[in-house]
Amino acid sequence: QPQGDPPRLFLVWETTCEKAWRERHRGAVVLNRLQGGAAVLEDKAGLVYLQQRWEEGVERIESRLAKGRARVEAWARSRWGDASLEAAGPPPAAAGVEADWWVVKAAAGNGGADVWVTHAGNVATVLQRLQEGEVYVIQRYVESPLLFRGRKFHFRCYGLVRGRLEALLYSEAFILSAANAYSKDNDDELTHITNLAVNKHTPNHPGQVPVHLPTAHPAAFSRMAAVFSSLVSAAEPFMAHQSSPHHFEFLGLDFIVDSGGRAWLVEANRLPGLQSSKHNTAREDRLYNAMITSALRLCALPAAGLGGVYDAEAAAGGGVLLGGWRRVRAASGKVRCGHAEGAEAWRNALSWAAFRRTHHASV
Repeated sequence: QPQGDPPRLFLVWETTCEKAWRERHRGAVVLNRLQGGAAVLEDKAGLVYLQQRWEEGVERIESRLAKGRARVEAWARSRWGDASLEAAGPPPAAAGVEADWWVVKAAAGNGGADVWVTHAGNVATVLQRLQEGEVYVIQRYVESPLLFRGRKFHFRCYGLVRGRLEALLYSEAFILSAANAYSKDNDDELTHITNLAVNKHTPNHPGQVPVHLPTAHPAAFSRMAAVFSSLVSAAEPFMAHQSSPHHFEFLGLDFIVDSGGRAWLVEANRLPGLQSSKHNTAREDRLYNAMITSALRLCALPAAGLGGVYDAEAAAGGGVLLGGWRRVRAASGKVRCGHAEGAEAWRNALSWAAFRRTHHASV
């Protein structure tokens, strides 16, 4: 370091950052933040836009954006007519209508508190809970979901995106289930909302149940890999300038798998929670510890010149499991990394803003 300069930080795992530390964090050798990652990958609305660029043949859940309660109401009126807005009732049982369920969620929300299942019978009640200043994602409800002990569930998976937008998917995940047995005869949140925060305090809830995906659900794991790869490919033009190849993003990926084996990505979250529940503490701790240890090995050791084992494994090619991580997308030669490129990160924001503006009408 030049005389008088503070020593360069080697590894920073950032959750929040005071302004006085921001420059030093950005200059760290290894940092869990990519240029553009927060804007492109954090907001639930961003996923709706990125799906416009997904590869053909990859599961793409039907989604729309609505700014404010009035826009959601206009969408409901166009879909179900004026009568649906006049009174609340049970799920409609008429043939061809019962499958027309949707999920409304606040784009900036977290924890499941602002997620609602809606249909023609209850949309009037759901609308009463929405705010005019919020942006909402309207997402088609996944029909015929796989069940865990008779309950609807989603897989909380984990992904790494490294500096040159190489993508890796962890082989273990958690099963997060609803509290009540699955049924389409009601729209109760404890039956249809699978977020842990919503269900964990209910009697006999199993908590986070670890599962090894390549063993227990190999076909679904393959589909998840394809979807995650497509997500990162879609984001590449808006994250093309990076400060370092050793910076990375750690993501929580929520998949619902249906009875036909299709894997639907319903959310992607930066900096997912890593706290074990009170139900399977030992097993959850083991998964978390192994996953984070191997993630840091993949991201930090090569930066320290200690990546011999990693490099040998990497030479085996795409798809090989690296400490539990499966490479699903190779590093891109189109991503430019370096200190000067980090200073050009404004180009990421500009291209993302232009893309959203161009595609606003289609979402």
